Amino acid sequence: MIYQAGEDVVLRASAAKVLARQRYSDLAGSLSLDDNQLSGSGGNPALKPYEATNYGLSAEWYFAPASFLAAEFFYRDISNYTVNQVNNETQFNVLLARDATYAVSRPVNGGTAQVTGFSLSGNTNLIWGFGFQGSYTFADAEASLATGLPYLSRHTLQLSPYYENGPFQARVSYNRRSKYFYRFGRQSSQDYTDAYRQLDAQISYQLTEGVSITAQASNLLDETYYQYSSTPNAPTSVYKNGRVFSLNATFRM
Repeated sequence: MIYQAGEDVVLRASAAKVLARQRYSDLAGSLSLDDNQLSGSGGNPALKPYEATNYGLSAEWYFAPASFLAAEFFYRDISNYTVNQVNNETQFNVLLARDATYAVSRPVNGGTAQVTGFSLSGNTNLIWGFGFQGSYTFADAEASLATGLPYLSRHTLQLSPYYENGPFQARVSYNRRSKYFYRFGRQSSQDYTDAYRQLDAQISYQLTEGVSITAQASNLLDETYYQYSSTPNAPTSVYKNGRVFSLNATFRM
C-alpha cells in the first residue's frame, strides 16, 4: 500500500508471505569425505523450505532532485530456516582400510525466529558533482536457537561518497557488518564470523561515446575474515585475500 503524504513524502506499508526452496546441493544425499583430515560435508534430504511472513512500514522524503532520505521499520516472522551443524559420523576410511570417526558438516532445520529492526538510507547531491550515499540497518533476532539467526549481523553500515561530472566518475565505498553466527561446530560449539569491514574504490573515464576506462581497487584496508568457536580466543578459520587492483577498458560498437 502506497500513500502520497505530501508533494515530496511517500508512505508505504507491505505484508508478504514468502517461501524459498533449499538448494539442490543441500538436499542431496551425497557425502564428501577427506580421509586425511577426518572431516566431510554432505546434504540433508529432510530439509524443509525457508518460510516467513514479512511486514514493513517505510517513509521516503525526496527533498531535492536526485536526493532522498528513507526510513523503514520491519518485522520478519520466520517459521523455518537452515543452519549448518557438525556431527561425528562413522564412515569407511580408504587410507586406513577401516571405519573411522569423521566430523561431518550438514545443513539441518533450525526452527523458528523473529527479526525486528529498522533501516535508514539516503542519497544527496552536494555541489560541483560531489554526492554522498549511505545506509544503516539494525536487526535483532529471537530464535529457537540461543545463538540467533545464522548469517544475520545486528549492525550493517554502508557509506559511499562519490563524484560524477561529465565523462569522469569516482566512488569510494565503505562497508562494515558486526559479527554473526554461522554454524554449530564440533561438540555443538557455536562458530562465529567476527566483525568485518571493507573499503573499495572505483574511477572511470569516458574517452569517447563507445570507449571507457575503469580502474578498481578492492579491500584497500587489507582486512581479514576471522572465524572463531564460541570465543575470539579460539580461531577456527582465517581468510586473507589481500588487496586487488584492476584496470578495464570497454568498447561499445
